[in-house]
Parts: sequence; structure tokens; C-alpha cells
Amino acid sequence: DERVTREFFDMLAEGYGMTTKKAAAATTKAGQGKKRKSRTDESNSDVGASSPSPAPGSSGNSLSLHNCAGLGEVAFSGLRSSACGPMLRVLDLSGCAGLCSGALTGQVLPGVPNLRRLSVKNCRRLDGDAFKDAERFDGLECLDVGGCYNVPSKVMIDLVAKVKSLSEVFVAGLGWDDKSLERLVKPFQKGGRTLIGLSVGFSKELTPEGLAKALTARILSEICTLGLHFCVKGVNNALLTNIGRSAPNLAAIDIRGCTGCSTLVGLMDGRAESWNERNAREKGGGQVPLKRLLVMCRYAGQGTPGVKG
Repeated sequence: DERVTREFFDMLAEGYGMTTKKAAAATTKAGQGKKRKSRTDESNSDVGASSPSPAPGSSGNSLSLHNCAGLGEVAFSGLRSSACGPMLRVLDLSGCAGLCSGALTGQVLPGVPNLRRLSVKNCRRLDGDAFKDAERFDGLECLDVGGCYNVPSKVMIDLVAKVKSLSEVFVAGLGWDDKSLERLVKPFQKGGRTLIGLSVGFSKELTPEGLAKALTARILSEICTLGLHFCVKGVNNALLTNIGRSAPNLAAIDIRGCTGCSTLVGLMDGRAESWNERNAREKGGGQVPLKRLLVMCRYAGQGTPGVKG
């Protein structure tokens, strides 16, 4: 119940010197900051506007309630009334089957005013109502709603456009096609906003042409994490080659289940060519460091020779 969960969250906070009284003050201060920001949003063209200040004593604490399927709205109300919430920068609620839209907007978000990263992956009771009020997500840098198939893609397009602090958007399983994906990433295609993480997996309607159009040179030049898993028709060898040439900061790519690609040679050769070109432009004889790349390709179309190549 609320009392038990509040005591649990308070116990977590005590170890960091945060009391309920201090937490309430921090929540009020952050809420006032968000109100002031909302009044100036229309006239402020700086997409890097400042986020709410972290709670006193906070150094970026995180809490994972991953797969705590038994937690419901009453339990989440304990987070709102505890001293723990204002300390949190990272909150993982993935797999919390009892989390509904009302609990997220009414209990969870008001209790974590300094949050920067939120995962509600596979919380399938959530629907579009949970994400219609963009102001609740001000300051958020990373949002994962993968597998929340009751959330319409249009709602996420609107949210991403309005929450200008977002730079990591993980929205796999929401039924993306070429047109909706282009609308999703449109805010990042021009200067001003940076997209470093994107996941649109399980999108059967995406095509290589649509992905190539959406993933512009500017987006690929900054992307670090890219999830295209089980985009069965969307990923082919030519697209991977282009990604390899154009994404020098890429650290992880997920192409599991993408049966349209038969080899990783283009991805790796394109990456090597791009690295050689950057080194050739480097003055003073220094070398550009070659970053490690994690490729997840299980169930894809690669044969053993392609992977070795």
C-alpha cells in the first residue's frame, strides 16, 4: 500500500541525507522553475534551455523497479509522497504491468521533478493520454516507451517536437512507417537539436528508402545508438553501407531479425572508409580514434562468411 511503499522510498533517501521536508521543498522549487520556463518557451528559440536544478544532495541517483509487475497506482503514490523522488535522475519502470496512464501522470511524474531518463518499456496499460501533456516531461533527455503498443505514434511525434531537451528516443513497436518516422525525426534534421539515440524496431512497414530519407547525414553524424531490429523490409545492405560511412559516433546498432541484409561487409567497409577520410583531413599527423561498435544481428540474414567479412 502507499504507506509501505513510501517507507521503502524514504529508507532509500535517508542514506543520502534527504528528508521528506527537504524533498517537498525541492519539488516545489523545481515545479516553479518549470512554470517560469513554460511562459518563455514561445519566445525562446534556444533549444538547449536550462533544465530544472537537481535536488539538494543529488548526484544523479537512479532507481530500477524493472518487472515489478505487482505495483499499482496506490503503490506509486508512495513515490510521490516520499523523500526519494526529487533525488532521482534515472527511473526504470520497464515491465511494470500495473502502471497505467493515470498513475504515471498523477503519481510518478509529479514525484520526480528532476528526472532526466525514464523507461516505461513494455508498460502496456499506458495509452496516449500518458504523453499528451508535454510540460510534464520538461527536462527529460531520454525516454523509452518501446513495446507500449497502445500509445499512438502521432502522440509521440507531438511529444518529441515539444520536449526540446529529448535527445534519446526509443519508440520501438509503435507501428512506424516511412511518413510517420520522417515526422518523428524532423526536429533533429536541421540545426539546433541533437539525436544521439533512436529505436524504431518492430516496424514492418518501414522501407530502405524511407529510412534513408529520415536518417539524414546530420542525424547519422551524431547518432550513437540505433535500433532497427525486426524492421524486416526496412534494412538492406545498401542502407547499412550508408550508415557505416555516415555515422562515425555510432557505438551500437541493433539489426536483429532484419532478413533483408545478407552481410556486414558494407557496414564495416563504410566505417573504415570514413575513418580513413577523417584521418586524411587531420592536420598535424594525429589520428582520429576509431570507436568500438557493437552489432546485434541475431536472426538477421547474414551468413557466416558475411559476419567474418
